[in-house]
Amino acid sequence: MSDPAGDAPAATIRIDEAVHDTKKSTFGQGPEARYDLSFTDIVVSVASKNLQLVKGVSGKIKSGSVLCVLGPSGCGKSTLLECLANLRRPNLRVTGSILFNQQRLSSSQRRQIVSFCSQDHSLMGEFTVEETLRCTARLYFGYRVSSTVIEEKIKRVMQSVGLTESAKVRVGNLFFSGLSGGQKRRLAIGVELMASPSVIILDEPTSGLDSSASLGIMKLMQDLAKQGHTILASIHQPSSKIWSMMEEVMFMSRGMCMYFGPSDQLTSYLHSIRLDCPPSFSDVDFFTGTISTDFDMDAASEEEHVQDEVEQGQVMPIVVTGDRLSQVESLAKLYLDSEYNSYRFLSTTDEGNAHSPSQEASTMFGSSFKSAGMLPNTITLLHRNIGSVFKNPGTLFFRIAFGVGLGLVFGTMYFGIGEKSDEVSLFGRTSVVCGGIMFFAFLGVTSIPFVMEERATFIRERSNGMYRTSSYLLAKVLIMIPVSFCVTMAGSLLIVYMCKLRDFGTFFLTMWMAVLCSEGFIQFFGAVFDSYEAGMGIAICFYTLFFLTAGFFVVFDRISWAIRWVGYISPFRYSFHAGMRSEFEGVTELPMSVRFSNGSDVLRFYQIEGYGGVQTFWGNMGVLVALFACYVMLTFIALERRSK
Repeated sequence: MSDPAGDAPAATIRIDEAVHDTKKSTFGQGPEARYDLSFTDIVVSVASKNLQLVKGVSGKIKSGSVLCVLGPSGCGKSTLLECLANLRRPNLRVTGSILFNQQRLSSSQRRQIVSFCSQDHSLMGEFTVEETLRCTARLYFGYRVSSTVIEEKIKRVMQSVGLTESAKVRVGNLFFSGLSGGQKRRLAIGVELMASPSVIILDEPTSGLDSSASLGIMKLMQDLAKQGHTILASIHQPSSKIWSMMEEVMFMSRGMCMYFGPSDQLTSYLHSIRLDCPPSFSDVDFFTGTISTDFDMDAASEEEHVQDEVEQGQVMPIVVTGDRLSQVESLAKLYLDSEYNSYRFLSTTDEGNAHSPSQEASTMFGSSFKSAGMLPNTITLLHRNIGSVFKNPGTLFFRIAFGVGLGLVFGTMYFGIGEKSDEVSLFGRTSVVCGGIMFFAFLGVTSIPFVMEERATFIRERSNGMYRTSSYLLAKVLIMIPVSFCVTMAGSLLIVYMCKLRDFGTFFLTMWMAVLCSEGFIQFFGAVFDSYEAGMGIAICFYTLFFLTAGFFVVFDRISWAIRWVGYISPFRYSFHAGMRSEFEGVTELPMSVRFSNGSDVLRFYQIEGYGGVQTFWGNMGVLVALFACYVMLTFIALERRSK
């Protein structure tokens, strides 16, 4: 998505209306600086199609006020808000002007003063309210601020969002009950308040909540506006009470602005265009129904159908003049030409007076992020990952239990097989190596739901400038290594000593690298695919191909060239080769075997020795390390693309 703010360089700018230093942390209530937000002729279109999602929308919201965007589903509310929040989608193209205090800000500068709350709260369910806010504070301010000051900030934020009594309550997830839906929305807002953003944009914060929780969210937005924040929110189907609390509103339909102005002037505006609301209906319901195009019929049948139901008192009357889409376009034009459209002069005032970036205030926006820095953020994220591992039973304890169970099953089935050397026993020892790799590696697939849950949290935090992708991924790798170590250790100990295999160290390293590569591969899939089902299904397909080309089921040169190439990038092929070398390399005799005289014969049979390729145990380890690094790099690229 291109930057509609005029592609201002990410350098420094002069703020005339407010002196703002994003590198200093203010722990009082309200933002560090106030910003008016104006946008002119915003057009959002799909780059590959002749389709506009937002069509020339303009408006302005002053600091200390709340603007509510309303309209039927699919009208472009969320798209407009994401555009104003600078959330980029690669397939969308944006044109128009977005100004803060009549100044064009670059993408990095806007990220410092704007926070976006999506419909999905994207919070980590195993942590309490207090722990969530404390982690957020450390991500923003690092360790240059004392714990006493941070705790005071947390108390103020919890008081602001009404969660003081729930400070010790977990957010809640699959394993734990926790906050209600309304409390989670308020906590999501509280997370953004930790950075004291000047502009807060919320996408349908009341959707899915009961009337009481919705009123609480609306009251919270009003309180934040009184503190000086600029609040912009989309509201779906507001109740009459919530409607009475709104001051500035925008109605949208089919990507067009249908009305923008004070809520108490909507009635007079509708009267001016001869759309008088019946006494028994609210203005917002009547107007939303009028501009909806979701259930369009032909003009004659719709008019007759509506008239019949109006006479029976079943539905509210909706004025229908011809095709519904044409009607909506006509209403949009009526508003643009009406005296109620006070924003039609934005392009000749705000845009004309817009300041270009200045080099004079070099300290105003010295960083592209409002985060504490890479090292403090990595430490904070690592600390959070450690807490998540021990608080979430599905992350560590279930997997250790799986490893122990796997070790017991293999140890029972192949008990003492390493001391035997007949052909059946040799095949059994090979099966232990291959089966261990297979089942340990498949354990990584079970972590896809947790990976996708954390990805949603990452996208929200990264989009709001809490940290860099490199910090997140480094902390992820640093916790992935010891977790996979513990899981592999639990199973390998039982397998090696119950099955009487030759060497624990090399067997364990083989299994550990197989698990690490599997984890890295799943992290990549979790970053690429949107749904759990798609990620799981395609990952299993790749795993199957990797195992089929590993050389255990069919020796490598007997595999068809159609899929043999997969073996060269299969981590399980190199794991299998390393495991077989661990078990048979250096064995000088096999007295009970008729076919094989020593370990080298077994390795040659499976084309591990004497057929080119990597010829040592440590060489295979090196390839596995390189593959793991490759998966991490691919994950980094995928996450970077998602967070832009």
